[in-house]
Amino acid sequence: MTPSSLFSSFGLTYHVPSIGLLKRFKRWEDDTAVVYHPYSQSLIEVSQKDALILKLYELGFDIKRICKLVDSDEQDVVSLLVEIEQTLSRLKPQEVIDYNKPSTLWLITDLRCNMQCRYCYTAHGSFNLSSEKTVMSAELAKNALDKLIEVFPTLNIVNLFGGGEPLLSFNLIRDLVNYSESQGYNLKFGIVTNGILINREIAEFLASHNVSITISMDGPPIVNDINRIFPDGSGSYFYIEKAINILHDYNKKFAIEATYTPEIYAIGYEISDVVKYLSRFTPYILIKSVDYVPSTDAGFEWLSSIEGELWARYVYDALMELEKSKPAFYDINISYAISYMARKATKEVICPFTGFITLFPDGKLILCHILLDFTLGTIFLSTDEIKKRYLQAVEVAHRLSTKFSYRDIWMAGIQDICPVMLFGGLTKLINAGNSIQQLPIYQKDSLESYWDTFLISFYGAYKKGTLNQIYDNVWYLFKEIRLR
Repeated sequence: MTPSSLFSSFGLTYHVPSIGLLKRFKRWEDDTAVVYHPYSQSLIEVSQKDALILKLYELGFDIKRICKLVDSDEQDVVSLLVEIEQTLSRLKPQEVIDYNKPSTLWLITDLRCNMQCRYCYTAHGSFNLSSEKTVMSAELAKNALDKLIEVFPTLNIVNLFGGGEPLLSFNLIRDLVNYSESQGYNLKFGIVTNGILINREIAEFLASHNVSITISMDGPPIVNDINRIFPDGSGSYFYIEKAINILHDYNKKFAIEATYTPEIYAIGYEISDVVKYLSRFTPYILIKSVDYVPSTDAGFEWLSSIEGELWARYVYDALMELEKSKPAFYDINISYAISYMARKATKEVICPFTGFITLFPDGKLILCHILLDFTLGTIFLSTDEIKKRYLQAVEVAHRLSTKFSYRDIWMAGIQDICPVMLFGGLTKLINAGNSIQQLPIYQKDSLESYWDTFLISFYGAYKKGTLNQIYDNVWYLFKEIRLR
């Protein structure tokens, strides 16, 4: 075996977490480091000297150059690389998720919105679509549910997502949930809402029918009201807090989704500060960030240069929180990553968008609601044609994933976050003709800092003996909020 043939597939891809971050977040005494194998979700313990050699090779340095940098014999370096490659070749995942069978239906029930958030990626609900049909009819929703369950019997989650605000069409939501129950469909409904319209009638219905709720809220009043505003420019914090109090009255569990922007950092709030504040309302937190707000000056775009450090500090704090017997908050993204590590489950594609089906009010069908050009036609097509177009889209998605070098997609194995929502950049991926138009653009430094800190902290918990406590907390999260 020659060095040039090593690590030639995703199954043999490895990643050494940043040694700089290792020094910063190391919590163990011995001179060890880890190599991550995404295909099997495994961490392999090595010496820090070997980790340095493997990191240099991962970064693209040739063997002769590595030998000079670390003052080692070429035979020793080659032997290490071959040994690691052979070790990885024996590791297999317990489960491979191929996303060829969609599980989640996104219903874009309403393109209207009662707010005008400054960072809104849907153009305040419209998605910049020219369609005159802005509200989904109950007839379309019910017929679509019948047809899509016939085409995709693996569907088990329905996310009611307005694009705008779904509770503007609460009557439709109530009718659809009742219809699903009357038909005996085994579906779990969820809703993403700004919370403004939640009253006692709505809260009682959502609670009694076990509809999961995610409310958008960015932090304390000064943080939330920077971006989450009404059309007249006034802030929304008071109304969101009122909705949260109503949900508490009905003992309804819910998650909060917070968006972190450059202005929030500029006024002195780090990610951990925001999450600590939000944990007074719920322990279930979903945090994402954007590098800029379209309506601000370009000068705010500098956040990307420090974003990796912000995420590294926050991920470390979040893992430390999960080691407690009663954590104040559960970061949902990190908890998903832990569950995949525990299950040894990996994915075939970077972004799981082929696991989604999205329906718009005018009947347009796409996969992920972000990828508007990845169309499947309309719900009015025959079941056979919808299935055919979906399989064609899956084929394109898998071709797309091979466009990356294996070293560039090491994080795919534990990435259960949307790169669009968390780090921005993925816009027009594939056009209507199913040809590759633009590859995803990741903010690689930020994403690597996020997962490197996760891997280092995860290994630190193993060394400390607290992994079982972390697992217990994660399973509690999934059970309580029914994310699984």
